[in-house]
Amino acid sequence: MRFLVVIFLLICFNSFGQPKNNQGRLFGIGFQPFEPTGINFQTFRGVFNNNNSSLLTKGVWELGVGKENMLGITGDKKYLGGNWVKGGIRFDLNYLHPIITTNAPIVFQTYVGGGLQTGTRLYNNSGGSQSNVATGANMMVRIEFVTHGIELDRAVWFFSIYGDIKYHTDFTENFDYISPVVGIRLRKGR
Repeated sequence: MRFLVVIFLLICFNSFGQPKNNQGRLFGIGFQPFEPTGINFQTFRGVFNNNNSSLLTKGVWELGVGKENMLGITGDKKYLGGNWVKGGIRFDLNYLHPIITTNAPIVFQTYVGGGLQTGTRLYNNSGGSQSNVATGANMMVRIEFVTHGIELDRAVWFFSIYGDIKYHTDFTENFDYISPVVGIRLRKGR
């Protein structure tokens, strides 16, 4: 596990040292329906693909805010002697590094990454509804499709649709899960 953390940190630090490419630092905002259900913001270095109709990334930092377990897709999970229930507020910061990129006619990218997640976790036990602050690590694999650009005024915007398989484990409790993540995002290309 320590080896994976070291490799992950080296990749993250390398993302800051990349030379500037044509588009520099860009941003996006998106919505994901599950795990956690909420919004996310991202910043990345981007370049237009070969035919200048779509946008690919050179590494993505994401900040997410949402409520966990809203759709109950991870099944019945036990947490601190009770049942994990929906509604805990979660914050996560992840870095995703592209490992496979195809860029004609639209961009398709595959990423690996990870990060930290913290916030409240809700559960029910014999004492009723309970809440606990829970912090842990995320590891994920993502696939993402990016549409053709839409010009609005002097900016070019792109929609991306993504899907993840995420593994989350708590640092202090014996609690983990594997969950799909799906979302849609609007990115500003220039």
